[in-house]
Amino acid sequence: RLRTELMSRLEWKNAISVLYVSIGTGADLRYLPQGIDLKTIDLVGADISMGMLKRCKKQWQKKTNLTLVQCPAEELPFADNTFDIVFHNGGINFFNDKSLAISEMLRVAKPGSKLLIADETADFVETQYKKSVFSKSYFEGKTVDLNAIEQCIPASVVEKKTELFWNNKFYGITFRKSN
Repeated sequence: RLRTELMSRLEWKNAISVLYVSIGTGADLRYLPQGIDLKTIDLVGADISMGMLKRCKKQWQKKTNLTLVQCPAEELPFADNTFDIVFHNGGINFFNDKSLAISEMLRVAKPGSKLLIADETADFVETQYKKSVFSKSYFEGKTVDLNAIEQCIPASVVEKKTELFWNNKFYGITFRKSN
C-alpha cells in the first residue's frame, strides 16, 4: 500500500520519459497506477550498485523499455530537461551530498515536471534498523533529519509538499520544477 500511495503522487501516463534514481531491484515498478503500460514508457534507472542493476535488469528487461545506468545520484549523466517524471525512493537519507543529488534530479527533469523523494523517517531508523543485527552497524551514529532534507530542496520549486506514510515510518516529498 505504501508504494502504491507513493507512486500515485506522480503524474503517470503512457509514452513519457521517467528517471528512477536509486532504482535498486526496481520493486516500485510493480506499483504504478493501473492502466500504465510500462512498454510505452522510456524508463531509465540509475543506481550506484552494479549488483542491484543486474538484479533489476533480470527482473524487468522483458517487461519494460528499460535503460540502466551505474552512477551516483550526485552525478546524473543525463542532459538538462530530459525527463517527464523523476523519482527516488529509499536511500537519500544517507547520501553523501543530498543537496547536490536533489539539484541533479531537478536539472534533468523537464520544466513543470513533478518529482518525488521518499525514504524512512528517523522513527523507523531508530526502532527498526538500529535494533536489527543485520543493519545496526551500518546505522550506528547516523540519524535522519527530515527538516534538513527538506531544506536541500531549492526555493525555486513549486507545490512542495511533505507527507508521512505507513504510521509515520516513511516520508514522501513531492515538488514541481518551475517552468
